[in-house]
Amino acid sequence: MTQSQQLATAKTAAEQPQILCTDKDLSAAEGLWAGTDVIAIDTEFVRERTYFAALGLIQISNGTTVWLVDPLNISDFGPLQNLFTNPSILKILHSPSEDLEILQQYFGCLPEPMFDTQLAAAMLGQALQISYQKLLLWQLEIEIDKGETRSNWLQRPLRKSQLHYAAMDVSYLPIVYQQLSVQLHSSGRYDWVTQDSQLQLFKARQEADIDSLYLKFTDAWRLDDRQLRTLQKLCRWREETAIKNDLPRSFILKDKELSQIARCLPDSISSLNQCAELHPKSLRLYGEKILHIITTLSHKQADSEPVTSPLMPLSSTEKACLKEVKEAVNNIAAAHDLDPASLASRRELEALIRQRPLNNLPAKFRGWRKSLLDAEITLINQLTRA
Repeated sequence: MTQSQQLATAKTAAEQPQILCTDKDLSAAEGLWAGTDVIAIDTEFVRERTYFAALGLIQISNGTTVWLVDPLNISDFGPLQNLFTNPSILKILHSPSEDLEILQQYFGCLPEPMFDTQLAAAMLGQALQISYQKLLLWQLEIEIDKGETRSNWLQRPLRKSQLHYAAMDVSYLPIVYQQLSVQLHSSGRYDWVTQDSQLQLFKARQEADIDSLYLKFTDAWRLDDRQLRTLQKLCRWREETAIKNDLPRSFILKDKELSQIARCLPDSISSLNQCAELHPKSLRLYGEKILHIITTLSHKQADSEPVTSPLMPLSSTEKACLKEVKEAVNNIAAAHDLDPASLASRRELEALIRQRPLNNLPAKFRGWRKSLLDAEITLINQLTRA
């Protein structure tokens, strides 16, 4: 089949998707998936006023057929789990971090082996965050409409325009994969995408440590021991409350409010309101609990376990090293026609500097990046501690 024929077939498939909305539908489709080597997957979900994403649709395509799985009335997702875990079928996704999170949440498994077309494009000189729309324009010279991006995917019935939009998100991906695969093998970089896709899967399987959430606050290093313990406990309480009530963290308390409370350590409702200026509803619902956390910590201070210290700002010597390494990374990326961010982000380079000596490199830097950045890693290791 020529590429023009493939494109025409994919276009027709997107215009005439098969809707799977019962256990019987899903079971029947499983037999068709089993006969393919490559299959594209995407999800549509809603996550605006909840902690957990609500799955609205799962899109699947082998390039000739598009299946839209409506999960709202399906009880047996075994066929999907079989597809996701079938080692003989390569799953193609584009920028899948959120997809992986929701698939792990709903089905307890991930699509593996996996190939991320966004990473693949970055290995071929495109921006690391290239959109699916720009990917199709670059590889296939096809323009698609993204007008349904913010649709409510939980409403039923779904509009025809929503179904077409969702189908288009996967119908061309198998063809794109074919082209990217040829280009990557030609440049010797196919394995780079395989390695980085595997790292994404590994990351998606890791459970968040809610006792370490406070370390993400950039100003936490300014707090004394009691303030830091308070911030740690408040972050844990907020996370547990958000999960229990299925609400975004910010609906409980905002980060800024947590920081202010930890700094001020209020001992009454009035002082709490004065230091953090909480919304009246938040003050009414959570005020007493916040004060209880602060009071309990003050009474248990002497018996408390040591708390992990947050990251300090880089010293002037470390900043100079970061600048030198970042410039080197930019030059290496340019020489290899790569987006510098695909080699190492500023945050990752900072982490390497703080982590030295680098006796055990992070997984990301033990793969294909290691040979490219060997001199820079050596430079970081030679940096004298300030």
